[in-house]
Amino acid sequence: MHEPYFALLNESGLWRGQRADTHFFHLSPDVYPVCRDQQALLVKLGAAIPVVFAAMSQLITEADQKRSEQRWNPFLYAAQKGIPRPFYPLQVMQPDSIPQLCKVDLMEDEHNQYRIAEIDGTNERGMGYSTLTAKLRKLSQPDATTFPGCARLLAELVRSRDKQSLILLYPEQERFYRPEFEVLQSALAEQGVQLDLVIEGDYLGLENALQQQGATALFMHLGHMYRDELMFWLLSRAYEEGDVEFLIPPKLWTSSKAVLALLRNDIGNPFVEQKLGETITKWALSLMRDLIPETYLVESTPEFLRLFPKGKPVEGFVLKACYASGMKGTIFTDDPRFPKAFDEALRTNGNYVLQRVVTNAAKQYRFFDRDKNLQEATWYQRVVTHFNRGHVADVTVTGRQDKCVHGAPDCIQIGAVCL
Repeated sequence: MHEPYFALLNESGLWRGQRADTHFFHLSPDVYPVCRDQQALLVKLGAAIPVVFAAMSQLITEADQKRSEQRWNPFLYAAQKGIPRPFYPLQVMQPDSIPQLCKVDLMEDEHNQYRIAEIDGTNERGMGYSTLTAKLRKLSQPDATTFPGCARLLAELVRSRDKQSLILLYPEQERFYRPEFEVLQSALAEQGVQLDLVIEGDYLGLENALQQQGATALFMHLGHMYRDELMFWLLSRAYEEGDVEFLIPPKLWTSSKAVLALLRNDIGNPFVEQKLGETITKWALSLMRDLIPETYLVESTPEFLRLFPKGKPVEGFVLKACYASGMKGTIFTDDPRFPKAFDEALRTNGNYVLQRVVTNAAKQYRFFDRDKNLQEATWYQRVVTHFNRGHVADVTVTGRQDKCVHGAPDCIQIGAVCL
């Protein structure tokens, strides 16, 4: 039973050579069912996110212009806390430009209701895994109704820009993700679109890719290049002058959990409430607040310390770094390390959030172990939803056998079907 699943991964190149160890995850013949009510909610969420992003972009740009007025600080904090400083000026350029691609990690509670764990408007890595899980799902249920798929909608998006190719320029620190990029590259080629993979510092590779582009080059996104500041500067200038476009513009705040705290405004800031109400369509703001768990920016202000006094135990929350993916910088309040981590977070004054813990429903899934034996276990999961221009592109599930759910060699990744 295991043969076609392992063969697919080997053919994809993800497990080629040593990658079989570094990029391993458990394969499964199971799929994740998305019921009609959940599908309807995802459609609404997909429509809401561009509305919210567009409004937030305007507010952050205005906050930058009025930075001398202290009341605008919450919007500046949301745009800057934990984010590399070179992106500060880029984030307020082209305020009408928002991400065309977006990933949202959802938790499904014990009542089968979705809650937002994080919104990631600057992450292209998950599309490779989404493409793989779609193929694995097809092995299990070839006739099932499914979402369109990340590669198909991405190819349509590229063609809508009158392009046949796209440049994915990735920083040196993302070299590990090259195999996932190659999976997406292969899937786009099947759709008639060329994806040029260029690593930071490869000027010859970038020049060759640009020759396919014409007057205005189309890139996936602009990552932070720690090792080649010149290449980052050149692309930043080109963006400022309108010579390059990014499907995911350099607005890193679209991936910040500080924005989730701002949208919720659980701290009750009256000015923030006024500006959000004036700028964001009521239904979109209401939906986001329903889906985002109670969230606070961790800062040494009287308002925050009244709710979470120093020295008093914090229960039922999870500490998260504002700008980090997966479980990086994440500690639950029942972890012995939490008190020290919380004190350190307070000293950073805004680089972390406290978010109410959502009880993640446990699910039973079958999986193949490393010896290719079929097993069954209980998994805690994240429902990873990819959006493209406000439409649901695909849904995948990442699961682990403890509540710290993230991609890892002991995780499971499965595709979704529509009921």
